[in-house]
Amino acid sequence: MLDPNLCRQRQHRLLQRAAGKADAIVVANPAHVYYLSSYWTDWKHQSALVLFADGTSTLIVPNKPAQHAAVDDQKSFEANRFGTLDQEQPQSAANEVSTALLSHGTKTIAVDASTVISQLLLKSGNDFRAVSIEVPALEISSTDLRERA
Repeated sequence: MLDPNLCRQRQHRLLQRAAGKADAIVVANPAHVYYLSSYWTDWKHQSALVLFADGTSTLIVPNKPAQHAAVDDQKSFEANRFGTLDQEQPQSAANEVSTALLSHGTKTIAVDASTVISQLLLKSGNDFRAVSIEVPALEISSTDLRERA
Protein backbone atom coordinates (compact mmCIF):
# COMPACT_ATOMS: atom_id res chain seq x y z
CA MET A 1 0.00 0.00 0.00
CA LEU A 2 1.21 3.50 -0.75
CA ASP A 3 1.97 5.82 2.16
CA PRO A 4 -1.14 8.02 2.72
CA ASN A 5 1.06 10.96 3.78
CA LEU A 6 2.90 10.86 0.46
CA CYS A 7 -0.45 10.63 -1.34
CA ARG A 8 -1.54 13.82 0.43
CA GLN A 9 1.66 15.51 -0.74
CA ARG A 10 0.93 14.45 -4.34
CA GLN A 11 -2.62 15.80 -4.01
CA HIS A 12 -1.26 19.12 -2.79
CA ARG A 13 1.22 19.38 -5.69
CA LEU A 14 -1.51 18.59 -8.21
CA LEU A 15 -3.82 21.21 -6.70
CA GLN A 16 -1.01 23.78 -6.92
CA ARG A 17 -0.79 23.09 -10.68
CA ALA A 18 -4.53 23.71 -11.05
CA ALA A 19 -4.67 26.80 -8.81
CA GLY A 20 -6.88 29.46 -10.37
CA LYS A 21 -7.77 27.26 -13.34
CA ALA A 22 -10.17 24.69 -11.89
CA ASP A 23 -12.46 24.49 -8.86
CA ALA A 24 -11.85 20.74 -8.64
CA ILE A 25 -9.84 17.92 -10.17
CA VAL A 26 -11.58 14.61 -10.84
CA VAL A 27 -9.61 11.44 -11.57
CA ALA A 28 -11.09 8.02 -12.15
CA ASN A 29 -8.35 6.10 -13.91
CA PRO A 30 -7.58 3.36 -11.32
CA ALA A 31 -3.83 4.06 -11.40
CA HIS A 32 -4.42 7.77 -10.77
CA VAL A 33 -6.88 7.08 -7.94
CA TYR A 34 -4.35 4.75 -6.33
CA TYR A 35 -1.41 7.14 -6.78
CA LEU A 36 -3.29 10.05 -5.22
CA SER A 37 -5.34 8.32 -2.49
CA SER A 38 -3.69 4.93 -1.77
CA TYR A 39 -7.02 3.25 -2.59
CA TRP A 40 -6.61 0.31 -4.96
CA THR A 41 -9.61 -0.19 -7.26
CA ASP A 42 -10.32 -3.84 -7.98
CA TRP A 43 -10.27 -4.64 -11.71
CA LYS A 44 -14.03 -5.28 -11.81
CA HIS A 45 -15.04 -2.03 -10.10
CA GLN A 46 -14.99 1.71 -10.72
CA SER A 47 -13.90 4.51 -8.40
CA ALA A 48 -13.11 8.22 -8.52
CA LEU A 49 -11.27 10.85 -6.53
CA VAL A 50 -12.37 14.49 -6.36
CA LEU A 51 -9.81 17.06 -5.21
CA PHE A 52 -11.36 20.43 -4.42
CA ALA A 53 -9.45 23.72 -4.71
CA ASP A 54 -9.80 24.25 -0.94
CA GLY A 55 -7.65 21.13 -0.38
CA THR A 56 -10.43 18.76 0.66
CA SER A 57 -10.97 15.47 -1.11
CA THR A 58 -13.76 12.96 -1.66
CA LEU A 59 -13.24 9.34 -2.68
CA ILE A 60 -16.05 7.54 -4.52
CA VAL A 61 -15.82 3.78 -3.99
CA PRO A 62 -17.88 0.68 -4.75
CA ASN A 63 -19.96 -0.99 -2.02
CA LYS A 64 -18.37 0.24 1.22
CA PRO A 65 -15.91 2.92 2.40
CA ALA A 66 -12.22 2.14 2.09
CA GLN A 67 -9.88 1.87 5.04
CA HIS A 68 -6.69 3.93 5.26
CA ALA A 69 -7.36 6.07 2.17
CA ALA A 70 -5.74 9.51 2.08
CA VAL A 71 -9.03 11.44 1.77
CA ASP A 72 -11.30 13.66 3.85
CA ASP A 73 -14.62 12.13 2.84
CA GLN A 74 -15.88 8.96 1.17
CA LYS A 75 -19.06 8.12 -0.68
CA SER A 76 -20.00 4.65 -1.84
CA PHE A 77 -22.33 3.27 -4.46
CA GLU A 78 -23.82 -0.17 -4.94
CA ALA A 79 -21.63 -2.16 -7.33
CA ASN A 80 -23.04 -5.62 -6.69
CA ARG A 81 -26.80 -6.03 -6.84
CA PHE A 82 -28.14 -9.33 -5.53
CA GLY A 83 -24.74 -10.95 -5.95
CA THR A 84 -24.37 -9.77 -9.56
CA LEU A 85 -21.83 -7.21 -10.72
CA ASP A 86 -23.64 -4.01 -11.72
CA GLN A 87 -22.97 -2.99 -15.33
CA GLU A 88 -23.93 0.61 -14.55
CA GLN A 89 -20.95 1.30 -12.28
CA PRO A 90 -19.53 4.17 -14.37
CA GLN A 91 -22.90 5.95 -14.21
CA SER A 92 -23.32 5.24 -10.49
CA ALA A 93 -19.85 6.56 -9.71
CA ALA A 94 -20.44 9.61 -11.95
CA ASN A 95 -23.68 10.35 -10.08
CA GLU A 96 -21.80 10.38 -6.77
CA VAL A 97 -19.06 12.58 -8.25
CA SER A 98 -21.67 15.00 -9.62
CA THR A 99 -23.38 15.22 -6.23
CA ALA A 100 -20.05 15.97 -4.53
CA LEU A 101 -19.16 18.63 -7.11
CA LEU A 102 -22.55 20.33 -6.94
CA SER A 103 -22.49 20.37 -3.13
CA HIS A 104 -19.25 22.37 -3.29
CA GLY A 105 -20.60 24.79 -5.90
CA THR A 106 -18.04 23.62 -8.44
CA LYS A 107 -18.17 25.21 -11.90
CA THR A 108 -14.88 24.26 -13.56
CA ILE A 109 -13.22 20.85 -13.39
CA ALA A 110 -10.02 19.28 -14.65
CA VAL A 111 -10.38 15.59 -15.46
CA ASP A 112 -8.44 12.53 -16.57
CA ALA A 113 -9.68 10.02 -19.12
CA SER A 114 -11.87 7.14 -17.91
CA THR A 115 -15.32 5.63 -18.29
CA VAL A 116 -16.50 7.38 -15.12
CA ILE A 117 -15.38 10.76 -16.45
CA SER A 118 -17.10 10.16 -19.79
CA GLN A 119 -20.36 9.45 -17.93
CA LEU A 120 -19.87 12.49 -15.70
CA LEU A 121 -19.46 14.80 -18.68
CA LEU A 122 -22.40 13.22 -20.54
CA LYS A 123 -24.64 13.48 -17.48
CA SER A 124 -23.66 16.96 -16.37
CA GLY A 125 -24.64 18.85 -19.52
CA ASN A 126 -23.81 22.46 -18.67
CA ASP A 127 -23.35 21.94 -14.91
CA PHE A 128 -19.54 21.94 -15.22
CA ARG A 129 -16.98 23.28 -17.63
CA ALA A 130 -13.95 21.05 -18.22
CA VAL A 131 -10.65 22.90 -18.43
CA SER A 132 -7.16 21.83 -19.39
CA ILE A 133 -4.21 22.12 -17.04
CA GLU A 134 -0.59 21.26 -17.74
CA VAL A 135 0.34 18.34 -15.52
CA PRO A 136 3.32 16.08 -15.98
CA ALA A 137 2.25 12.53 -16.73
CA LEU A 138 1.72 10.42 -13.64
CA GLU A 139 4.56 8.00 -14.13
CA ILE A 140 3.58 4.90 -12.24
CA SER A 141 5.71 1.87 -12.80
CA SER A 142 4.53 -1.70 -12.47
CA THR A 143 6.83 -1.91 -9.43
CA ASP A 144 4.85 0.89 -7.72
CA LEU A 145 1.63 -0.99 -8.36
CA ARG A 146 3.02 -4.27 -7.03
CA GLU A 147 4.06 -2.55 -3.79
CA ARG A 148 0.40 -2.10 -2.84
CA ALA A 149 0.22 -5.52 -1.20
